[in-house]
Amino acid sequence: MGSSQDFSIIGTVIDKESKEPLLGAVVYIHESGQHSVCNAKGEFKLEHLKAGKYHVHASMLSYEPFAREIEVNGNITTVIEMEPTSIELKNFTLESDRIKSEAVKSSQNIESADKDFIEKQGGNTFSQALEKIPGMNSLNVGVGIAKPVIRGMSSNRVMVTENGVKQEGQQWGADHGLELDQFNVERVEILKGPSSLLYGSDAIGGVINILPPAIPLQGKINTGLSSFYRSNNNAIGTSWLGEGNLKGNFFRVRFTVSEFGDYKVPADSFIYNTYTLPIYNHQLKNTAGNEFNYSIGGGMIRKWGMFRINYSRFSQHAGLFPGATGKPRAYNLTDDGNSRNIDIPRQINFHDKLLVNLNIQTKKGWIENDFGYQVNQRTEEANPHAHGYFPLEQFGNMALYLKLNTISLNSRWHTNLNEKWKSVAGISMQHLVNQGDGFEFLIPDYTSYGAGLYEFLEYRKNESTTLNFGARTDYSRMDLNGFDAPVYNVNLDTIGYTHRSPKMVRDFFNWSAATGISLEPSHEWNIKLNLGRSFRYPNAAELAGNGIHHGTFRHEMGDSTLNSEIGYQLDLGFIHHDKNYILKLTPFYNYFSNYIYLRPSGLFSPLPDAGQIYQYTQASVIYTGAEFYAEYHLVKELHIEFSAEYVFTYNIDNGLSLPFTPPGSVFLSPEYRRELKKHKNISWFASLEGKYFLAQNRTDRNENSTPGYFLIGASAGFEMEFKKWKCELFVRGNNLTNEYYLNHLSRYRILNLPEQGRNFSIVLRIPLEISTVKE
Repeated sequence: MGSSQDFSIIGTVIDKESKEPLLGAVVYIHESGQHSVCNAKGEFKLEHLKAGKYHVHASMLSYEPFAREIEVNGNITTVIEMEPTSIELKNFTLESDRIKSEAVKSSQNIESADKDFIEKQGGNTFSQALEKIPGMNSLNVGVGIAKPVIRGMSSNRVMVTENGVKQEGQQWGADHGLELDQFNVERVEILKGPSSLLYGSDAIGGVINILPPAIPLQGKINTGLSSFYRSNNNAIGTSWLGEGNLKGNFFRVRFTVSEFGDYKVPADSFIYNTYTLPIYNHQLKNTAGNEFNYSIGGGMIRKWGMFRINYSRFSQHAGLFPGATGKPRAYNLTDDGNSRNIDIPRQINFHDKLLVNLNIQTKKGWIENDFGYQVNQRTEEANPHAHGYFPLEQFGNMALYLKLNTISLNSRWHTNLNEKWKSVAGISMQHLVNQGDGFEFLIPDYTSYGAGLYEFLEYRKNESTTLNFGARTDYSRMDLNGFDAPVYNVNLDTIGYTHRSPKMVRDFFNWSAATGISLEPSHEWNIKLNLGRSFRYPNAAELAGNGIHHGTFRHEMGDSTLNSEIGYQLDLGFIHHDKNYILKLTPFYNYFSNYIYLRPSGLFSPLPDAGQIYQYTQASVIYTGAEFYAEYHLVKELHIEFSAEYVFTYNIDNGLSLPFTPPGSVFLSPEYRRELKKHKNISWFASLEGKYFLAQNRTDRNENSTPGYFLIGASAGFEMEFKKWKCELFVRGNNLTNEYYLNHLSRYRILNLPEQGRNFSIVLRIPLEISTVKE
C-alpha cells in the first residue's frame, strides 16, 4: 500500500446488461487527469492517491458515460456498470468544467464537440466547424475570418475560454476573427445561455469552453499527422502532434501550417448601390491567406494534484476583398493574375498565450488555479485615404495597429460540505492594457482592471433532483485616454487638432444571480430549468470609439454615458432518450433592460467616404427562441439526425428586430456506419446532409433582408486501426449544388456578395503510438 497517504482505486468495468467485462474502457479522474485502460478482464487501477474525494469517470464507444464521486480513505475496490446505447453521446462531456457536476445534473444546457467532430465538418475556421450544433452560427468575413455566435449573440456577449482562461483578442470588432488553431482543440463544451454567474462579464450570451487535451496514458508516447485539402480555394494544411507521459511527467507539442487561395463563388458579378461590379473568374480577389501556429507545453501529475503549463502562438495573414473597405470600385476588382497573393487591404494577426493550471487537492475538495498572459497584435493595412490623419511617411500602409496585453488569474475552491451539499467559491481578476497606432483612429488607448467573487451551491436532494443557487459580484475600472487627431497642411505641417475621443475613467459595479433545477423523473427523462440575472460591461469601442473600421461601411461612434447591460433570463431543457433515440428541446427567453447596439443617427460623418454615423445606444430588448434536436437509430448501423432552431429578437423601443439576427433553420442527415465483417479493424461511414435556412425578413433599420436557401452536403470516410497506429480518411462535400446564397451573418452580405460555392475537402489523419512502457 505504501504510506498512509498512498491509496489506490482498483476495479472492473462491465456491461450492465450482459455483465461481460469491457476491454478498452477508459477510467480516469477528472481533477488530476490520471487514466487507466481496462484489460481483457475489464480491470483497471488508479494508484498513488491521497485521502479525499475524487470524480471518477468511465467512457467507451457505444456506452453511456459514467460518473461517480468516490471517497478514498484507503484502498478502494469497485465495479462500474456501463449501460449500452446506440446514440452518439459525447463521452468526454461528463461534467461542467467549472462546477464539476455531471452534465445531466447541471441546470444549464451543455453541448459538446470533440476533435473528430470538428475535423469532419470541413470548416474553414474553428467557429464555422461548430455550426452543425443547434444554436451555433458564425459571423464571417470571407472564409478565413470568423467568430462564434450563440443564439444570435457574438463578440463581447460570447466568452471563449481555453484551459480556464478567457481569450482576449479585440473581440468587439465585427471583422475580428477568433485567433485559435482548430487542430489544437481536442474537446470543447458549449454553454448556451447566460453564464455571467461563473464567468463574469462577456458571458451574458454563452460560453465556448475549450478544455485541456486529455493527458496521455502512463507510459505512452504518441505522435500523429493531420493533413487537409479544400478544393474551392485550393487550401492545404498539415498539423503535427507529439505527446507523452512518462512516470507522471507529460508533454505536448503541436505545429500547424496552412495556406489558402482566393475562394470561388457561384457568380460573375454583384450589385452594390445599384452598380453592377465584376467578379473575375468567379473568384473573390485578395481573399487568400495563411496561418502558422504552434503550441508547446507539459506538466506533472502527483499525489497532491496536477500542474500544467502551455505556450502557444497563432499567426495569420488574411487578405480582404478590395470592395470590402471604403466604397467598391471596378478598378479595384481587376484580376491581378495571382490567386494566392495577399495584397492590401489585409489583416496580420498574432496571438501569444501562456497558460498555467495548478490543481491542488485539499482534505474536503480541490483548489483549481488558472493563470494566463496574452499578447494580441492586430495590424490592418490599407492604401492611405482621405480619412486617415497621419502622413504616409510615418505609417506607410498601416491603417490600424492594436496591441492588447492581458493578465488573468482565476481560482476556484471545490468543497464537499456533506453528502448532499457541494460548494464552489471563486475569484477572478484581469488586467488589460491596449495601445494603438496607424494612420486611422478607431478606439483610444486604455487600461482596464477587473475582479469578481462568486459562490455556487449545489444540493442533491436525491438521485433524481439537483438544485443549485449562486451569486456573484464584480467591479471593473476602465481608464481611457483621450485622443486629438492632428490636421496637416500640404507641407505636412501640423496646423491644428480634431477632437476624436475624450479622456474618461469609468467604474462599473454589478452583480449576477441564478438558481436552477435538474430533474430526472426516470432514467429516460431529464428536465432543466434555469432563472437568472446577468450583466455585461460596455467595451472600449462602445464607450469611446470614433472612426471608420474596415468592412463596416459606416462611421461608428461610442457613448461615454453607457451603463452595463442587464439581462433577465429563463432557460429550459427537455431531454428524452432511450437506447436508440434522443430528443432535446431547449427554449429560452431573455429580457434586457438596456441592451447596447449600433443605431443610425441620421447624421453624416465629416470624414470623406464615411457615410452615415452610427451611434452606440441602449434599448429594452426581448431575445427568445428555441432549439430542437433528434437522433434516431433505425438499426445499429443507420442513424438519422434532425435539428431545428429559431431566434426572435425585438427592440421594444422602436419595434424592430436587432441587427444580425440569424435566420431560422432546419437540418436533416442520415448516416450509415459499419465494420467490415472479415476485418473488424476497418470501419467506414457515409452520410448525406440537407439544411434549409428560412428567409430573414425581420431586420433592423437600414439592414437588408436575406432570402431563404437550401444547402446539400455529403461526407464519407474510413478508419483502419492496428495495434499501435491507425489511418483515418474523411471526404466531405459542401454546397454540392453550387447554390447561390447570401449569408445573413456575413460581413460581405452588405455588398450582396454570395458565399463560397461548391467545396470538397479531404482530411487524412495518422496517429501513431511510438512506444509503450510497462507501468
